[in-house]
Amino acid sequence: MVTQLGTLIFCALIFCTVDARTKLKEYHNSPNSLRLLHVVFRHGDRTQDGAYPTDPYRNETFYPVGLGQLTNAGKVREYNIGRYLRSTYNGFIPTIYSPGILEAISSPYPRCKASMQLVLAGLFPPVAMQKWSPSLNWNPIPYDYSPQSGNMLFFSYSNCPNYWTLIAEYRESSTFKKVYEPYEDVVNYLMEKSGLTPSPFGVALLLYSTLRSQQEWGLTLPDWTRSVWPEPVTYLTKLDWQQLFPTEKTRPLGAGFLMSKIINDTQLFIDKDPSVEGLKTHLYSGHDLNIAAILTWLGTPDIHVPQYGSFIIFEIHEISNVPHVRVVHQNYEYGTPQVVEIPHCGFYCPFGKFIELYSNYTNRFDLCYG
Repeated sequence: MVTQLGTLIFCALIFCTVDARTKLKEYHNSPNSLRLLHVVFRHGDRTQDGAYPTDPYRNETFYPVGLGQLTNAGKVREYNIGRYLRSTYNGFIPTIYSPGILEAISSPYPRCKASMQLVLAGLFPPVAMQKWSPSLNWNPIPYDYSPQSGNMLFFSYSNCPNYWTLIAEYRESSTFKKVYEPYEDVVNYLMEKSGLTPSPFGVALLLYSTLRSQQEWGLTLPDWTRSVWPEPVTYLTKLDWQQLFPTEKTRPLGAGFLMSKIINDTQLFIDKDPSVEGLKTHLYSGHDLNIAAILTWLGTPDIHVPQYGSFIIFEIHEISNVPHVRVVHQNYEYGTPQVVEIPHCGFYCPFGKFIELYSNYTNRFDLCYG
Protein backbone atom coordinates (compact mmCIF):
# COMPACT_ATOMS: atom_id res chain seq x y z
CA MET A 1 0.00 0.00 0.00
CA VAL A 2 2.73 2.43 0.98
CA THR A 3 4.79 1.58 -2.11
CA GLN A 4 1.80 2.10 -4.42
CA LEU A 5 0.89 5.39 -2.79
CA GLY A 6 4.49 6.53 -2.96
CA THR A 7 4.47 5.89 -6.71
CA LEU A 8 1.25 7.87 -7.12
CA ILE A 9 2.71 10.80 -5.20
CA PHE A 10 5.87 10.77 -7.30
CA CYS A 11 3.79 10.77 -10.49
CA ALA A 12 1.69 13.63 -9.16
CA LEU A 13 4.87 15.58 -8.51
CA ILE A 14 5.95 15.15 -12.14
CA PHE A 15 2.65 15.88 -13.89
CA CYS A 16 0.99 18.41 -11.62
CA THR A 17 3.75 20.95 -11.02
CA VAL A 18 5.12 21.56 -14.51
CA ASP A 19 2.71 24.39 -15.42
CA ALA A 20 2.97 25.97 -11.96
CA ARG A 21 6.72 26.39 -11.93
CA THR A 22 8.29 29.81 -11.89
CA LYS A 23 9.62 30.91 -15.27
CA LEU A 24 13.39 30.52 -15.45
CA LYS A 25 16.10 31.56 -17.86
CA GLU A 26 19.62 30.26 -18.29
CA TYR A 27 21.99 32.67 -16.60
CA HIS A 28 24.09 35.01 -18.71
CA ASN A 29 26.33 37.58 -17.09
CA SER A 30 25.74 41.28 -17.77
CA PRO A 31 28.87 42.90 -16.32
CA ASN A 32 28.45 46.29 -18.00
CA SER A 33 25.20 47.10 -16.21
CA LEU A 34 25.99 45.40 -12.88
CA ARG A 35 26.37 47.70 -9.88
CA LEU A 36 25.87 45.65 -6.69
CA LEU A 37 25.53 42.06 -5.48
CA HIS A 38 23.68 40.44 -2.57
CA VAL A 39 24.40 36.69 -2.22
CA VAL A 40 22.54 34.42 0.20
CA PHE A 41 23.80 30.82 0.32
CA ARG A 42 23.11 27.69 2.29
CA HIS A 43 25.93 25.92 4.12
CA GLY A 44 27.54 22.86 2.57
CA ASP A 45 26.93 19.13 3.00
CA ARG A 46 26.93 18.13 6.66
CA THR A 47 26.52 15.22 9.00
CA GLN A 48 23.14 14.77 10.64
CA ASP A 49 22.31 17.20 13.42
CA GLY A 50 19.31 15.43 14.92
CA ALA A 51 17.83 11.98 15.38
CA TYR A 52 14.32 10.57 15.33
CA PRO A 53 13.18 8.36 18.27
CA THR A 54 13.81 5.01 16.57
CA ASP A 55 16.98 6.14 14.77
CA PRO A 56 19.53 3.29 14.92
CA TYR A 57 22.33 5.87 14.61
CA ARG A 58 21.16 8.26 17.33
CA ASN A 59 24.42 7.64 19.25
CA GLU A 60 26.68 8.03 16.21
CA THR A 61 29.36 10.69 16.81
CA PHE A 62 30.48 11.12 13.18
CA TYR A 63 34.07 11.41 14.34
CA PRO A 64 36.09 13.44 13.56
CA VAL A 65 33.59 15.75 11.87
CA GLY A 66 30.99 15.87 14.65
CA LEU A 67 27.23 16.31 14.62
CA GLY A 68 25.86 18.81 12.14
CA GLN A 69 29.27 19.85 10.80
CA LEU A 70 30.58 20.17 7.26
CA THR A 71 31.85 17.05 5.55
CA ASN A 72 34.72 17.21 3.07
CA ALA A 73 32.15 17.24 0.25
CA GLY A 74 30.47 20.19 1.93
CA LYS A 75 33.74 22.06 2.19
CA VAL A 76 34.42 21.54 -1.51
CA ARG A 77 30.90 22.69 -2.39
CA GLU A 78 31.22 25.97 -0.48
CA TYR A 79 34.71 26.64 -1.79
CA ASN A 80 33.33 26.16 -5.29
CA ILE A 81 30.61 28.75 -4.62
CA GLY A 82 33.41 31.24 -3.98
CA ARG A 83 35.17 30.15 -7.16
CA TYR A 84 31.91 30.50 -9.09
CA LEU A 85 31.46 34.05 -7.80
CA ARG A 86 35.06 34.83 -8.75
CA SER A 87 34.77 33.45 -12.28
CA THR A 88 31.34 34.95 -12.92
CA TYR A 89 31.92 38.40 -11.44
CA ASN A 90 35.67 38.68 -11.91
CA GLY A 91 35.37 41.93 -13.80
CA PHE A 92 33.15 43.38 -11.09
CA ILE A 93 34.49 42.11 -7.75
CA PRO A 94 38.12 43.25 -7.28
CA THR A 95 40.64 40.42 -7.27
CA ILE A 96 42.50 41.99 -4.35
CA TYR A 97 40.56 42.00 -1.11
CA SER A 98 40.57 45.23 0.84
CA PRO A 99 38.31 46.42 3.68
CA GLY A 100 35.22 48.18 2.44
CA ILE A 101 34.52 46.22 -0.74
CA LEU A 102 32.67 43.42 1.04
CA GLU A 103 30.18 42.80 3.83
CA ALA A 104 30.04 39.19 5.01
CA ILE A 105 27.52 38.01 7.63
CA SER A 106 26.99 34.44 8.82
CA SER A 107 24.46 32.57 10.87
CA PRO A 108 26.04 31.70 14.24
CA TYR A 109 25.91 27.97 13.47
CA PRO A 110 29.46 26.55 13.11
CA ARG A 111 28.68 24.95 9.74
CA CYS A 112 27.58 28.35 8.40
CA LYS A 113 30.64 30.14 9.75
CA ALA A 114 32.89 27.50 8.20
CA SER A 115 30.96 27.81 4.93
CA MET A 116 31.53 31.57 4.89
CA GLN A 117 35.26 31.03 5.37
CA LEU A 118 35.31 28.60 2.44
CA VAL A 119 33.32 30.86 0.13
CA LEU A 120 35.66 33.72 0.95
CA ALA A 121 38.67 31.46 0.31
CA GLY A 122 37.34 30.61 -3.14
CA LEU A 123 36.38 34.20 -3.90
CA PHE A 124 39.59 35.90 -2.74
CA PRO A 125 42.67 33.70 -3.22
CA PRO A 126 45.66 35.86 -2.29
CA VAL A 127 47.40 37.61 -5.14
CA ALA A 128 50.62 39.59 -5.40
CA MET A 129 51.55 41.27 -2.10
CA GLN A 130 48.78 39.40 -0.22
CA LYS A 131 50.59 36.05 -0.52
CA TRP A 132 51.92 35.73 2.98
CA SER A 133 52.80 32.00 2.88
CA PRO A 134 54.45 30.01 0.07
CA SER A 135 52.63 26.83 1.19
CA LEU A 136 49.12 28.14 1.95
CA ASN A 137 47.12 29.83 -0.81
CA TRP A 138 44.66 31.46 1.60
CA ASN A 139 43.92 34.94 2.80
CA PRO A 140 42.16 35.53 6.16
CA ILE A 141 39.10 37.72 5.59
CA PRO A 142 36.88 38.93 8.45
CA TYR A 143 33.14 38.34 8.65
CA ASP A 144 30.41 39.03 11.20
CA TYR A 145 27.74 37.00 12.99
CA SER A 146 25.23 37.52 15.80
CA PRO A 147 23.73 35.10 18.34
CA GLN A 148 20.55 33.28 17.34
CA SER A 149 18.51 35.05 20.01
CA GLY A 150 17.22 38.29 18.52
CA ASN A 151 18.78 37.53 15.12
CA MET A 152 16.24 38.83 12.60
CA LEU A 153 18.31 38.11 9.50
CA PHE A 154 18.50 34.33 9.75
CA PHE A 155 16.00 33.44 12.50
CA SER A 156 13.25 36.06 12.32
CA TYR A 157 10.48 33.44 12.56
CA SER A 158 11.81 32.05 15.84
CA ASN A 159 12.32 35.56 17.21
CA CYS A 160 8.78 36.63 16.34
CA PRO A 161 6.43 35.46 19.13
CA ASN A 162 3.37 36.04 16.98
CA TYR A 163 4.64 33.67 14.28
CA TRP A 164 3.86 30.68 16.47
CA THR A 165 0.37 31.98 17.16
CA LEU A 166 -0.30 32.55 13.47
CA ILE A 167 1.06 29.17 12.41
CA ALA A 168 -0.90 27.36 15.13
CA GLU A 169 -4.09 28.99 13.88
CA TYR A 170 -3.30 27.99 10.31
CA ARG A 171 -2.64 24.38 11.26
CA GLU A 172 -6.15 24.17 12.69
CA SER A 173 -7.64 25.27 9.39
CA SER A 174 -9.25 23.08 6.74
CA THR A 175 -6.77 24.49 4.20
CA PHE A 176 -3.84 22.97 6.08
CA LYS A 177 -5.57 19.65 6.68
CA LYS A 178 -6.41 19.27 3.00
CA VAL A 179 -2.71 19.56 2.07
CA TYR A 180 -1.81 16.27 3.79
CA GLU A 181 -5.13 14.50 3.44
CA PRO A 182 -4.20 12.59 0.25
CA TYR A 183 -1.00 11.32 1.91
CA GLU A 184 -2.44 10.21 5.23
CA ASP A 185 -1.34 6.57 4.84
CA VAL A 186 2.26 7.52 4.09
CA VAL A 187 2.43 10.09 6.89
CA ASN A 188 1.02 7.59 9.39
CA TYR A 189 3.56 5.01 8.23
CA LEU A 190 6.42 7.47 8.69
CA MET A 191 5.23 8.42 12.17
CA GLU A 192 4.78 4.79 13.20
CA LYS A 193 8.22 3.70 12.01
CA SER A 194 10.14 6.78 13.14
CA GLY A 195 8.37 7.27 16.47
CA LEU A 196 7.93 10.96 15.76
CA THR A 197 5.12 12.85 17.50
CA PRO A 198 1.85 12.49 15.56
CA SER A 199 1.56 15.49 13.26
CA PRO A 200 1.34 15.62 9.47
CA PHE A 201 3.73 18.57 9.32
CA GLY A 202 7.47 18.20 9.77
CA VAL A 203 7.78 14.41 9.83
CA ALA A 204 9.11 14.20 6.27
CA LEU A 205 11.20 17.35 6.69
CA LEU A 206 13.13 15.90 9.61
CA LEU A 207 13.44 12.45 8.07
CA TYR A 208 14.65 13.81 4.72
CA SER A 209 17.51 15.67 6.36
CA THR A 210 18.50 12.79 8.62
CA LEU A 211 18.21 9.96 6.09
CA ARG A 212 20.11 11.89 3.45
CA SER A 213 22.93 12.74 5.86
CA GLN A 214 23.21 9.12 6.97
CA GLN A 215 23.20 7.82 3.41
CA GLU A 216 25.92 10.26 2.38
CA TRP A 217 28.02 9.20 5.36
CA GLY A 218 27.80 5.60 4.12
CA LEU A 219 25.41 4.25 6.74
CA THR A 220 22.84 1.61 5.83
CA LEU A 221 19.32 2.92 6.18
CA PRO A 222 16.72 0.88 8.11
CA ASP A 223 14.68 -1.65 6.13
CA TRP A 224 11.43 0.26 6.69
CA THR A 225 12.72 3.19 4.63
CA ARG A 226 12.96 1.16 1.41
CA SER A 227 9.35 1.81 0.40
CA VAL A 228 9.45 5.55 1.14
CA TRP A 229 13.00 6.74 0.42
CA PRO A 230 13.77 8.86 -1.48
CA GLU A 231 10.18 9.10 -2.65
CA PRO A 232 7.65 9.96 -1.37
CA VAL A 233 9.63 11.44 1.57
CA THR A 234 11.21 14.01 -0.76
CA TYR A 235 7.85 15.12 -2.14
CA LEU A 236 6.31 15.37 1.32
CA THR A 237 9.31 17.41 2.41
CA LYS A 238 8.51 19.87 -0.36
CA LEU A 239 4.99 20.15 1.05
CA ASP A 240 6.46 20.79 4.50
CA TRP A 241 8.56 23.65 3.12
CA GLN A 242 5.43 25.17 1.61
CA GLN A 243 3.69 25.09 4.99
CA LEU A 244 6.32 27.08 6.88
CA PHE A 245 5.15 30.54 5.75
CA PRO A 246 1.84 29.71 4.07
CA THR A 247 -0.27 32.84 4.68
CA GLU A 248 -0.08 36.55 3.94
CA LYS A 249 0.65 37.21 7.62
CA THR A 250 3.42 34.60 7.95
CA ARG A 251 5.07 35.29 4.58
CA PRO A 252 6.85 38.48 5.80
CA LEU A 253 8.17 36.69 8.91
CA GLY A 254 10.37 34.23 7.03
CA ALA A 255 12.66 36.47 4.98
CA GLY A 256 11.10 39.90 5.33
CA PHE A 257 13.76 41.29 7.66
CA LEU A 258 16.69 39.96 5.64
CA MET A 259 15.09 41.31 2.48
CA SER A 260 14.51 44.64 4.23
CA LYS A 261 18.26 44.87 4.81
CA ILE A 262 18.97 43.95 1.19
CA ILE A 263 16.55 46.63 -0.02
CA ASN A 264 17.88 49.25 2.41
CA ASP A 265 21.50 48.52 1.48
CA THR A 266 20.59 48.81 -2.18
CA GLN A 267 18.94 52.17 -1.56
CA LEU A 268 22.03 53.41 0.28
CA PHE A 269 24.13 52.41 -2.71
CA ILE A 270 21.79 54.12 -5.16
CA ASP A 271 21.82 57.26 -3.00
CA LYS A 272 25.64 57.16 -2.98
CA ASP A 273 25.68 57.18 0.79
CA PRO A 274 29.27 57.64 2.05
CA SER A 275 28.88 54.65 4.38
CA VAL A 276 28.80 52.23 1.44
CA GLU A 277 31.33 53.90 -0.83
CA GLY A 278 33.35 51.24 -2.64
CA LEU A 279 31.19 48.36 -1.39
CA LYS A 280 30.55 45.78 -4.12
CA THR A 281 29.15 42.66 -2.50
CA HIS A 282 27.08 41.50 0.47
CA LEU A 283 27.44 37.82 1.46
CA TYR A 284 25.09 35.92 3.80
CA SER A 285 25.85 32.37 4.96
CA GLY A 286 22.67 30.71 6.17
CA HIS A 287 20.39 27.71 6.06
CA ASP A 288 17.94 25.90 3.81
CA LEU A 289 15.16 27.71 5.65
CA ASN A 290 16.56 31.07 4.54
CA ILE A 291 16.58 29.99 0.89
CA ALA A 292 13.01 28.65 1.09
CA ALA A 293 11.84 31.74 2.97
CA ILE A 294 13.23 34.08 0.30
CA LEU A 295 11.47 32.13 -2.47
CA THR A 296 8.23 32.27 -0.47
CA TRP A 297 8.76 36.00 0.13
CA LEU A 298 9.21 36.55 -3.61
CA GLY A 299 5.97 34.68 -4.27
CA THR A 300 7.39 31.99 -6.54
CA PRO A 301 4.96 29.06 -6.71
CA ASP A 302 7.45 26.20 -6.95
CA ILE A 303 9.06 26.08 -3.51
CA HIS A 304 11.36 23.05 -3.53
CA VAL A 305 13.80 21.32 -1.19
CA PRO A 306 16.81 23.67 -0.90
CA GLN A 307 19.94 21.63 -1.48
CA TYR A 308 23.31 22.01 0.22
CA GLY A 309 25.08 25.05 -1.17
CA SER A 310 21.97 26.41 -2.87
CA PHE A 311 22.15 30.15 -3.31
CA ILE A 312 20.15 33.19 -4.37
CA ILE A 313 21.83 36.26 -5.85
CA PHE A 314 20.17 39.64 -6.08
CA GLU A 315 21.98 41.52 -8.83
CA ILE A 316 21.47 45.28 -8.99
CA HIS A 317 21.80 46.60 -12.53
CA GLU A 318 21.66 50.10 -13.97
CA ILE A 319 19.69 50.04 -17.22
CA SER A 320 18.96 53.34 -18.98
CA ASN A 321 19.88 55.13 -15.74
CA VAL A 322 17.25 53.14 -13.81
CA PRO A 323 18.28 50.59 -11.14
CA HIS A 324 16.87 47.09 -11.72
CA VAL A 325 16.83 43.86 -9.72
CA ARG A 326 17.64 40.47 -11.21
CA VAL A 327 17.31 37.27 -9.16
CA VAL A 328 19.62 34.31 -9.83
CA HIS A 329 19.02 30.97 -8.14
CA GLN A 330 21.14 27.83 -7.99
CA ASN A 331 19.60 24.67 -6.55
CA TYR A 332 21.57 22.29 -8.81
CA GLU A 333 18.49 20.95 -10.64
CA TYR A 334 19.61 22.35 -13.99
CA GLY A 335 23.37 22.25 -13.55
CA THR A 336 23.84 25.97 -14.09
CA PRO A 337 22.20 28.79 -12.10
CA GLN A 338 18.90 30.11 -13.41
CA VAL A 339 17.44 33.60 -13.59
CA VAL A 340 14.10 33.67 -11.78
CA GLU A 341 11.20 35.71 -13.09
CA ILE A 342 10.05 38.13 -10.39
CA PRO A 343 6.25 37.77 -10.22
CA HIS A 344 4.41 40.67 -11.88
CA CYS A 345 7.71 42.32 -12.82
CA GLY A 346 9.80 40.12 -15.12
CA PHE A 347 13.44 39.02 -15.24
CA TYR A 348 14.73 42.57 -14.79
CA CYS A 349 12.54 44.42 -12.30
CA PRO A 350 12.85 48.20 -11.80
CA PHE A 351 13.97 48.72 -8.22
CA GLY A 352 11.19 51.20 -7.50
CA LYS A 353 8.56 48.71 -8.64
CA PHE A 354 10.28 45.95 -6.67
CA ILE A 355 9.96 48.03 -3.49
CA GLU A 356 6.31 48.74 -4.29
CA LEU A 357 5.48 45.08 -4.96
CA TYR A 358 6.93 43.92 -1.65
CA SER A 359 6.11 46.88 0.59
CA ASN A 360 3.68 44.76 2.63
CA TYR A 361 6.34 42.12 3.31
CA THR A 362 9.23 44.15 4.72
CA ASN A 363 9.94 45.25 8.30
CA ARG A 364 6.65 43.84 9.57
CA PHE A 365 7.34 44.20 13.27
CA ASP A 366 3.59 44.63 13.76
CA LEU A 367 3.07 41.04 12.60
CA CYS A 368 6.14 39.87 14.50
CA TYR A 369 4.86 40.92 17.90
CA GLY A 370 1.13 40.82 17.19
